[in-house]
Amino acid sequence: DNDVWIRKAKRDDGIDYYEYLLLYTDDCLCVSEHAEAALWEIDKYFNLKENSIGPPKIYLGGKVSEVSFPSGVWAYSF
Repeated sequence: DNDVWIRKAKRDDGIDYYEYLLLYTDDCLCVSEHAEAALWEIDKYFNLKENSIGPPKIYLGGKVSEVSFPSGVWAYSF
């Protein structure tokens, strides 16, 4: 699928994982431990809106919220 890009990465603690970049028309969502750095890398090839790099607020028209669980784990939800 041309709208989903995946690449291997290494977390700060040394564990291997995959970064995801989800693209649809003019929406872009990066799932990575270092998402901001990955988006700045993309910006070298495709001009991103100046204020669009940061924690997600909206993706595909849906509101994105950060939630915390009692265990201390946090995640994003739509």
